[in-house]
Amino acid sequence: MNSTLIFIGIYALLCILYFVYLKKAVKETNNIIFHMITVICIPIFGFVLVSLMDYFIQVMRADETDYSYYIGEKKYEDLHYLKPLNKQKEIDKVSIEEALNLNSNTYKRQMVMDTLSSDNVLDYIDVLKKALGNTDSETVHYATAVIMETQRKLVDSLLKLRRAYQQDMDNRYAITNYEEALSNTIFCGVFDENNLAKYYEWYKELTDKLLKEEWSLERFFDNRIKLDFILGDFRHAKETCEQFKKQNPYSELMVNRYIEYCINTQDKKLLNQFMEELKGLPVKLTQETLQYIHLFN
Repeated sequence: MNSTLIFIGIYALLCILYFVYLKKAVKETNNIIFHMITVICIPIFGFVLVSLMDYFIQVMRADETDYSYYIGEKKYEDLHYLKPLNKQKEIDKVSIEEALNLNSNTYKRQMVMDTLSSDNVLDYIDVLKKALGNTDSETVHYATAVIMETQRKLVDSLLKLRRAYQQDMDNRYAITNYEEALSNTIFCGVFDENNLAKYYEWYKELTDKLLKEEWSLERFFDNRIKLDFILGDFRHAKETCEQFKKQNPYSELMVNRYIEYCINTQDKKLLNQFMEELKGLPVKLTQETLQYIHLFN
């Protein structure tokens, strides 16, 4: 009897100490209550159970960054996939994608049309393209209408800014606005390759001029290199990477694009040279870039 009371007393003390720990370590009240009920109702093993549950939850919440990028035999993709996800944006996309799989055609149509009122309909282009293959013809019609309306707005804005640029080609404000609209049109995913050919030429013509300017912005180099990748013009991509490095040795974007060039061309020698050169460059790198630089060192 005495040993039972001693055990109960010791266990009660452990539970109190555990409660104090939870108050400091856990923010959610419901989580604290769940932990305490578990350890009280299941003596000894309750602590083991909640510890295992916490461990598996942490594993599932582990870093979402994909590190499967190698040069050599293993497959690699563009480095932008290494960036952490915008969680809220991805949640919104998933909600619409799930709606497309529901039986209610009315709800599917409404979800598609609601993208027009979003802050940036371009965030949902991939989902809208998926809707084009939906079994409901009205949903397909609505998705087509949203995509076409988005295309129209982009082109109208682009042509307006192009005219402003052509009227004063030395006006930096007009230049930067035109470049931004043109690059957005190219990389937003709204247009297919056939419609983009003209805009590709416009951007090449524009950046051939802009990259010679001392005031060239980082994004001019960045977007031109990305376009060179799309067009498969790796010779020009390398030239632009070198120019980018020379003109902006402090740029993290430059580092990203240079590494991406080496990956796309599988140039191990150049990558190793760049990694050595990187040690002497005045660039400050964020954790996001350091994550995949460490893969090659």
